[in-house]
Amino acid sequence: MSQATMDNDCIALLPGVLAFLADPKQSLPDDTCLEKLLDWLTSIVKEDEERNLLDQQPYLLEFLGSMFESKTTDPIILSFSLKLTGLLAATERGFSRLDERGIVRGAFACEDASAGAVKVQWEEASVRCGWLLGLRGMLTHQSAMGFISQTGGLTKLILKLQCDRSLFVAAAANQLLAHILNFPHQPITEQIAKENMHSQPTRNQAAKENGDHSQPIIEQSAEGNGDNHRPIAGKTDKAANGHQVPECSYVTVEIVGHVEEALVSHEHFRVLQALRLLALSLPGCGAPLLGKVWRAALHPLESLVEAGGTNKISLPVMDVLQAASTTELFGQSEARVEELMRATLRVDDPKIAIQCASAITRLQNGSESLRRMAVGIVLQPLEFITGSPLQSQHLGSGDAELFSQRQPVLGEQMSQRSMCISLLSLSLSSVAELSLSNSLFVDAPSQSVTGAVLQLLRVCLGQSPAHLPYNKSFLHLIGCSRVQRCGLDALTSLSSCDGSQVLRKEVLDVLLQYLEHPDTEPTVLQKALQALLKWICVPSPEPSDQTHFHAHNLFPALMKRVCDVHWEVRDSTLEFITQLTVNSKDSAALSSALWGSGIVSLLLACLDDSEGYVRASAVSALGQAVTAAHHQGELNANSPNTLTGDVLTRLVGILSDDTEGFPRRAVIKAFIGWQSAKPRPLACLQHSLPGVLALGIDDFDWEVKVHTLELVEMVMDQTLTPMKTTTTAAAGSLTTSSGAVDQKLTTISTTTGSPSSLAGAVDQTPSPTTTTSTSTTTGSPSSLAGALEKLHEHGTFCVLFKGLLDCDRPVAQRACQLLLKLREVMEVTEGHGDETKDERSKSRSEGSTTGDSSPSFHLQSQHWGADLLRKCTKEVAGGVRESDLPGEGKVAADWARGEVSLREVMIRLDLEGMREALMQSSDHVMASPQSLMEDILAAARQGEDNAVDCY
Repeated sequence: MSQATMDNDCIALLPGVLAFLADPKQSLPDDTCLEKLLDWLTSIVKEDEERNLLDQQPYLLEFLGSMFESKTTDPIILSFSLKLTGLLAATERGFSRLDERGIVRGAFACEDASAGAVKVQWEEASVRCGWLLGLRGMLTHQSAMGFISQTGGLTKLILKLQCDRSLFVAAAANQLLAHILNFPHQPITEQIAKENMHSQPTRNQAAKENGDHSQPIIEQSAEGNGDNHRPIAGKTDKAANGHQVPECSYVTVEIVGHVEEALVSHEHFRVLQALRLLALSLPGCGAPLLGKVWRAALHPLESLVEAGGTNKISLPVMDVLQAASTTELFGQSEARVEELMRATLRVDDPKIAIQCASAITRLQNGSESLRRMAVGIVLQPLEFITGSPLQSQHLGSGDAELFSQRQPVLGEQMSQRSMCISLLSLSLSSVAELSLSNSLFVDAPSQSVTGAVLQLLRVCLGQSPAHLPYNKSFLHLIGCSRVQRCGLDALTSLSSCDGSQVLRKEVLDVLLQYLEHPDTEPTVLQKALQALLKWICVPSPEPSDQTHFHAHNLFPALMKRVCDVHWEVRDSTLEFITQLTVNSKDSAALSSALWGSGIVSLLLACLDDSEGYVRASAVSALGQAVTAAHHQGELNANSPNTLTGDVLTRLVGILSDDTEGFPRRAVIKAFIGWQSAKPRPLACLQHSLPGVLALGIDDFDWEVKVHTLELVEMVMDQTLTPMKTTTTAAAGSLTTSSGAVDQKLTTISTTTGSPSSLAGAVDQTPSPTTTTSTSTTTGSPSSLAGALEKLHEHGTFCVLFKGLLDCDRPVAQRACQLLLKLREVMEVTEGHGDETKDERSKSRSEGSTTGDSSPSFHLQSQHWGADLLRKCTKEVAGGVRESDLPGEGKVAADWARGEVSLREVMIRLDLEGMREALMQSSDHVMASPQSLMEDILAAARQGEDNAVDCY
């Protein structure tokens, strides 16, 4: 069913649903279905702006009219009706039709005496919230703005709701007010623009009479916009020059005046809401309104910043200043945005000051002196611990005096444990953010900051560096995991900064101490390993030092952590080993140190860990270790063949026997890494591939099956791509252990027993084998036949067809994509590459299998063959079996007789139809709006005991 057909069917059900909602005797079992119904109607309107629901469903007018006239309407349904009215009135045409029936006024002019349901139910927060959201949805055109301006008391009511007792209502009111302030004006005509230019003195005089005493540059901004705006339609007034004034000016003047009054109010919540409105509206305001809003807010903002006891609103004020910095106000000295930012840094509370300073450092266009001051405040707690300044340049006299005045307050707060930890955590978090951009450090060298962080981390370990003066705050930091985590995060970010590389050895020593310390918490150890991974990747001036660090310091510490009593520590350590191996795969020295340290034997032991996450991480670490050694050509030199075979044997055992999905997924991912290894895939895996694929596609975890199909895709690409050249590859002799795995997997691929029983016998004595793969002429059918036969030997086609018939949609989807890819390769090679899509479809439908050299299958002897027959055929009248696939319609009864070639199967399958069907979610019918409305109607018929399915 197409989306358009489904929408039309849903619209046909809409009158019955609305009749149910309009019946006061009925009760809605679940009000969330109304939101979902409204979401669907919104999507209908947005997808087709020309579509008018009021024309298709005139009953909507009757429904909305009855909702707003009745005084017994349920508040939830009334809120839905208000939002629906706003949606339908979002177009000029819809607004006109609703306004003609008095629905717009009945819904939103609730101050009128004639107002019905809305006025009666006004005490319900859901009704007030729906009223605001409906107004906001309607406010997309000039007629809607005219309605707000013309309706007496409407703006005052919105402003009153800004401080509503319900936070949801107050937030919705602020969003509506910001939307009104950002509402675009219509441009005025050229003739009026010229007359306005001649009447400029009159306009200025009128502005002064209204109390407009702005700064000159802001006045210029306001005046300059008059050439680009004209009055909007609707209620108008005469200016001094006799021309109409835009209606929105009355609304915006009222809003701006309210903001100015609220900012000087003694009610904290009212001030806070006004600041939030400014932060919401300033980025979207255009001239002249931007200058007008800022002129009204500037002096109250200065008073708020300079007055004492304003720490609670310092952050909201900073949000306003940040919003102003994104506008043209930030470049105007008369706007004094930067001066206000500087003033916020002078608050008494160091915690608030650091948060404000951190916000300033994120500005892209601030002055250097402001940034320097902000960075200095961020670094103050670190400087207090280290006892030395971190900024290379001296601050200005005023800023230096401020910093000296703050020292006693900072010292007092740092002497309190909770405040000390809080300030240092804020400072370190800001340093981590600053380090992402070297330019934001201004004059604080990253080397100095890195050294300070290292000193702090040593203090947290209980060490007191000799060159540091004694500080009572040290006692608060010993063993403090919160500061340790923040410090390690900062150290991780600092690894990418210029100049920090000088301290590489010192950093690694500190991180190694955290790794070896017995009291390091698991979360702190995880952070330390992350930082260690970053700093190990920093280039070392002496490569030999790095090799010595790995062999004599790092790996012994890791081996102890792999055996830790906490599974989180074991898991984090194994993940670190995996990432270290991946990042250093080109390092022969690290690969040799890894295999020579004995850590691989511990990784094998971790495969028996009681925790599934640890087993999965051990699998990943082993897989990467084998891949790195293979990449360096060291599998025969530094790692015994038997050890590599043991790894393969153990991984196959996990794939067949492990009861948790995470380790099995990790096994398939490891095999994918082996298959993609350079310069060529691992030979032992090539011989074991059929059994691995058979185990993977039969797994009950859908992610294991998807990863198995990824492995199949890699094998297909590697097998089909080399058809361009003649290639002969000898895999070499298999080792004893890998041969055992090959014997085992051969048994698995040809047996119908359970995976656990199939993986039982690994003690077979193998014989050395050599595999040779030869392909001939470029893209010829003979080379294709050879490639397909090789894929058939690997069992890839069985895997693809099993995946296509799988009950998990992602698995079937991926298998269908791969089959389409395979079919395209076959068609191109057979000479259909230049045909159009329709011609290819015709060739498939009329295709003959004469001379077909593709692999053949006896479907009745294949497990997936029986499923394929059941999927593709169904019993119909007369005993004829026809395809059940979308758009197929081909007789498939002959598939059950004899062998069927791969090409014939690919011809008969409607893969495009299956792909379209699989693209839909498994619950696309039950989760549709049609199902939702049918459930609502069923509730109307069966009563309140019938629960609504709200998908």
